Amino acid sequence: MDQSNIDRALAIIHEALAPLDISWMIIGTTSLHLLGYDINPQDIDIFTSTENALVVEETLKPYKLEFVNYPDQKFRSAFSKYLIDNVIVEIMGGLEVNTDSDWVPLANYIKNPIQVKLRERIFSVPGINDQKSIYKLFGRAKDERIISMLG
Repeated sequence: MDQSNIDRALAIIHEALAPLDISWMIIGTTSLHLLGYDINPQDIDIFTSTENALVVEETLKPYKLEFVNYPDQKFRSAFSKYLIDNVIVEIMGGLEVNTDSDWVPLANYIKNPIQVKLRERIFSVPGINDQKSIYKLFGRAKDERIISMLG
């Protein structure tokens, strides 16, 4: 994915969501991109509460993609998908991760969000220690590479 597309899509998202009185943050590889890691995100993942996901869905309605949301054995959330500047954007409201023992809210793993700036726009992302905890929680093979990169 061309990083300029990601950056333009982030700008569009920021312009749409910043005026709203809701909390949201960028997670996944795009958050690592915003933190300056040499990574090539393929999409943008936005984490928010279940209630806020409905507000985001209404706000980003012109970009919404129709899709069938199949049950996932690893993740569950109030989920919606968008196409903004040729970038897939996924909204995950109240994201939970299935562990060996139970479903765990992702919010429990975000203890120290930080603010990063991209072209004069402020984005919230999980801090580095939170990122490590999140990727360990996800526990997929592709997450191991990111954990190694984070050190």
